[in-house]
Amino acid sequence: MVSRAIERAGELADGFIAPNLPPETLRQRRQTIEEILLRRGYDPKNFRFCALKFAFVTYEPICDRVQSAFKYVKRNYQREFASNANQFIAQGGLVDLGDERKDFFLGTPDGCRSFLRQIGETVGEDCHLILRIYLPGLPKDN
Repeated sequence: MVSRAIERAGELADGFIAPNLPPETLRQRRQTIEEILLRRGYDPKNFRFCALKFAFVTYEPICDRVQSAFKYVKRNYQREFASNANQFIAQGGLVDLGDERKDFFLGTPDGCRSFLRQIGETVGEDCHLILRIYLPGLPKDN
């Protein structure tokens, strides 16, 4: 089943910003949108696919603080969706967050380059990335 947002992106052909998802899931969403674009007679090369990712470049061991701040943000987004539009979340309660460490990049500059390269290789070199580099509750000097 294709989500309404994916269908709408393919129908309107005006771009898509994917939420913070693993690279393989981003690739699958992009592929589905491109299939819809082709069926509707649009050229996928003219379509802008963007991905929102959280990334923290540091040499310091701050994973626990980042994970806590990331969990806070995810819970707030879930509450917002549950109260407004997402009936799945509204009916089932908040989704189990699991291990957030797989959902964001945290590491050295070299590691960040590898992370970005992996996204480019998996999703496509023309995938536009929106990197969120700060979360509420984190010290601004890190």
